[in-house]
Amino acid sequence: MYKYVLKRVLMIIPILLALSFIIFGIVRLSPGTPAAAILPSESSQEAIDALNKELGYDLPYLLQYFNYMKKLVLDLDMGRSWYTDVPVGQEIITRLPVTIALAFFGILGAAILGIPIGVLSAVKQYKFVDVAFVFISMFLASAPVFWLGMIIMLILSLRLGLLPSSGFGSWKHLVMPTLSLALPYAAHELRYTRSSMLESIRQDFVRTARAKGAPEKVVIWKHALGNALLPVITITGINFGSLIGGAVVIEQLFNIPGLGLYLVKGVTLKDVPVVMGTTITLSAIYCLTMLIIDIMYAFADPRIKAQYIRGSNH
Repeated sequence: MYKYVLKRVLMIIPILLALSFIIFGIVRLSPGTPAAAILPSESSQEAIDALNKELGYDLPYLLQYFNYMKKLVLDLDMGRSWYTDVPVGQEIITRLPVTIALAFFGILGAAILGIPIGVLSAVKQYKFVDVAFVFISMFLASAPVFWLGMIIMLILSLRLGLLPSSGFGSWKHLVMPTLSLALPYAAHELRYTRSSMLESIRQDFVRTARAKGAPEKVVIWKHALGNALLPVITITGINFGSLIGGAVVIEQLFNIPGLGLYLVKGVTLKDVPVVMGTTITLSAIYCLTMLIIDIMYAFADPRIKAQYIRGSNH
């Protein structure tokens, strides 16, 4: 089994290297220079050129990338923000828990809503309840997150005055961002759970359990759902990784001081250390999330476990 885990871990390294190279190139090729974004608009060209040289932005692209990755790999140093002169690693440590909390509550809400409703929809296939839930899930899955967030803000904050419209400091600040993220992903959970449950319900072991006189609730929630949860676990992990990166829009909308808002400001100012440090961190978290899901899937699926046991015996 350790070979399976080691293989997945080693796959993360080239993915992060390739991603860092691409992101560095995109930032480098984007119009403008960091000095032009940092300095006042009335600054002279000489001052702009001097600051770009001080930041090392006048060096060739490959040399800049090599210098950055050398400091990151050897010293675990993500550099300092070109705009605030604050260490990027320090800012990431401060902001990362906010983004993870937002993603965690978002995926938790999505699972709590999507999985039970998906089971109910599968059990009531083609009935009014099923058709209604499928229609609602299609609407929520296709609705843009920022639009959904604005509608929730308009109703719960501006019209009813129940929740604060922006900021981060208490559980009330998490309600609207969590709903904005949870509802679209709950639609995905619902659709995958329904599809997986419909396939599981038709299996022979379910018919056997019914033939033995097992109660319908036991057949559905123990036998059928237990087998149907394997693909649902995978999609939940993928959704969690996507939520960490997708929180950028919600953090911007609700002015939440997480990694998403930090990344947007870094892109606006062409702050290369901020953009690189943030994207590498988010990508590493996504890859680690996928690794955990792969390990969980391997333990849950005896076919994968048996494959690596046979390999080790040979």
